Amino acid sequence: MKKILPILFLTLLAESAALQQQGTSSATASIQGTIVRYGTNEVLSKASVELVRVGGGAGGSATTTTEADGRFYFPNITPGTYRLLSRRDGYWPAEFGQRWTDGPGQTLTLSAGLELRDVPVVMTPGGVITGRIIGRDGRPLAGARV
Repeated sequence: MKKILPILFLTLLAESAALQQQGTSSATASIQGTIVRYGTNEVLSKASVELVRVGGGAGGSATTTTEADGRFYFPNITPGTYRLLSRRDGYWPAEFGQRWTDGPGQTLTLSAGLELRDVPVVMTPGGVITGRIIGRDGRPLAGARV
């Protein structure tokens, strides 16, 4: 009998936790999507994705990194209005719903029980200009303004 009580207690504790988790999961939302390259829709791995609550408050922000398939997932989000941002080396920072690079994005309003799927964030590759500035004599100009 002494051995049964601790096992029964642990079983009831586990069942209570499972029921509690089920109850809170319907009170939260989730969002999943993909980070892609502009123009090619090539998926981008290792992009940092941040979900930021507009106006602060409960829920704050969360960050994740895309896997090899370019996908991200935010489970158990407190209902509210959010912005979805992405950053990756070699690309302009991007936000969900942008119509042009550096343009404003759109907010996402998440309600309890909502599961947003296939949310795209499109990132534009950055550019690099390299070269040398030389004078009339063919020698490099130090401190030249371009």
